[in-house]
Amino acid sequence: MKTGIYKDEHIIKVDNYALSEFRTCPRKFQHRIAQALVPGGMAVSTESIKIPDSPLLFGIAVHKALDTLFMEEHLPSAVDVFLESYQPVPEDPKRTPGRGVRLIENYAKRWMKEDNIYNTVDSELYFESSLGHIDIDGTEWEIRYGGLIDKILSDDTSLICMDHKTSTWESQYLVPSYTLSNQFVGYVWAAQQIPEYSKVNNFIVDVLLMSPKNDSFFRSSLSMDETILAEWKRGIEVTCAQILRMHYDNFYPMYGKDACTSWNRLCPYFDICSASHGFRQTVMNAQYSKLVWDTAAR
Repeated sequence: MKTGIYKDEHIIKVDNYALSEFRTCPRKFQHRIAQALVPGGMAVSTESIKIPDSPLLFGIAVHKALDTLFMEEHLPSAVDVFLESYQPVPEDPKRTPGRGVRLIENYAKRWMKEDNIYNTVDSELYFESSLGHIDIDGTEWEIRYGGLIDKILSDDTSLICMDHKTSTWESQYLVPSYTLSNQFVGYVWAAQQIPEYSKVNNFIVDVLLMSPKNDSFFRSSLSMDETILAEWKRGIEVTCAQILRMHYDNFYPMYGKDACTSWNRLCPYFDICSASHGFRQTVMNAQYSKLVWDTAAR
């Protein structure tokens, strides 16, 4: 699904990434999602998308390797998939191919055992579902929500969504930070829209924590009831209404400061926002290119 605002059809297409960009800074959403801009000098190609983000490139390659590991239960094949998929960024010494291989091998030692209670039902499950309609100044807009669920698992009694998260953030708040994740609630909602997965109501966060000395692996189970799902859905409706009103006004405010340097990295659109108003289009033309964010491309 190609995210964005389709004004002729009165459809807004969003995924967790697009919503997160908007909630971080509306101006960032405007540049990346509404205008589909990517910084030309920083972009690294991976299949059909370009991502100026080493942690994301590394995480994508690890995800592909884990898909192979779960489906084939064969570690050498998973390692091969990682090495074929990962294009290392020289400026990031923490995420080398060798480091990725070690992470996958350690993960297999931790979880791929004979007493594993889960069976893999589905992997890399792409979805695009209608969330319904909202009224914006007398015009009905449809909200379409898309994403990619890492795994659907089964045990003796239930169906469960799983998502892998690779992190270097060693903190007591790592697991709590996932507890109210809009992404995970949305994935449970999306799974329930598929007839064969309508009984899904639990989510497992599968964390791969990288550290210089030892890797750590843990899983946290989250239960989603109807109240949580309804609250999530209402939140998406409110956020999309805000996006569309800014679109109508042709003005997306910038939040500045924390948004400009979140995760201790400078926002890729800083050069546009910091330029004088009359010079911004020149900066866009010189330093950025067009590439629509595609939910299904990984």
